Amino acid sequence: MKDVTLTFFQAKGRAELTRFILAYGDISYTDERLTREEFAARKAELTFGQLPVLTVDGVTISQSIAIARYVAKEVGLLGNTSLEAAQADEMVDSATDLMNKGGAAFFELDPEKKKVLMAKHQEEVVTYFTKVEKILDGRGGQFLVGNALTWADLNLYAYLDIMEEMSGAEAVTALLTLCPKIADLRDRVGKLPNIEKWLQNRPDSVLK
Repeated sequence: MKDVTLTFFQAKGRAELTRFILAYGDISYTDERLTREEFAARKAELTFGQLPVLTVDGVTISQSIAIARYVAKEVGLLGNTSLEAAQADEMVDSATDLMNKGGAAFFELDPEKKKVLMAKHQEEVVTYFTKVEKILDGRGGQFLVGNALTWADLNLYAYLDIMEEMSGAEAVTALLTLCPKIADLRDRVGKLPNIEKWLQNRPDSVLK
């Protein structure tokens, strides 16, 4: 990849996984962050009227997971076999399902409805991570797929990173107390040199 631009809002959201993968692969790119007004002005020119989009050598790719999967392939994080690639997809897709379920709770404006939705989603989060903990344990306890890092591990890290921003560090700490192997994986991913560098230098999220 020569000329790469990742376009999203001034936030983590559905672009942060790709940013983590780009950071891991030490790929130079333009991290284009739009305001709501700038997005509104450009929405009509976007393929599906949505962000993020990735532009590579003049070709634009839409849809956050398609973008992340493409970059993961470029940096060797899809898995070592077709079966491992499918297992990585499984983990990413299931986490995406969970994130989608949480959207209604996080963006609900009515305080009473929000309280009910958040309580329900918290139960969904605990159930999901308990299942992932068992999967991680069953696959050796080090990585979600095989015996090496894949984009599924970075996706889990990104999910927890966003959860910490949205729900607070205490909520993540409480969750990871129930899932020690996930906690260990998160710690190891955060200490990867290129990931650590990104965490230290990334722009603040100002649009939530």
